[in-house]
Amino acid sequence: INCFEGLVTYDSTGTLVPGNAESWDISDDGLTYTFHLRDGLKWSDGSDLTAEDYVYTIQRVLTPATAAQYVSMATDYIKNAQEYYDGTATADDLGVKALDDKTLEITLVQPTSYFIDILSMWTFSPVQKATVEANGDK
Repeated sequence: INCFEGLVTYDSTGTLVPGNAESWDISDDGLTYTFHLRDGLKWSDGSDLTAEDYVYTIQRVLTPATAAQYVSMATDYIKNAQEYYDGTATADDLGVKALDDKTLEITLVQPTSYFIDILSMWTFSPVQKATVEANGDK
């Protein structure tokens, strides 16, 4: 897989289409997005890409030492993301959960109709924890 493909992407006509998520559901109140990952997603080393990789990615974006670009794309929209970034909330409080290997749930602060488009940004592209840990600051 292209390791930079996110949950959603744009096709050649500029239409938002599924990426690593084959489908998603949005709760009636517009606060909860549930993504269902495609079967067979793999990292370049052959290990499985799972919903937990997306949780790790967003937590990493929200870690000040990472100095992630566009951190506001998470802090402005995701429940308790600003608090997590500030160090006043834990990972358990953060509105990003892996329900199982193939199901990711993101809860927002308020309904945001364009949030699905925001998820196409590279800020939300998955990062492999093992690679980050093996390479550190390299």
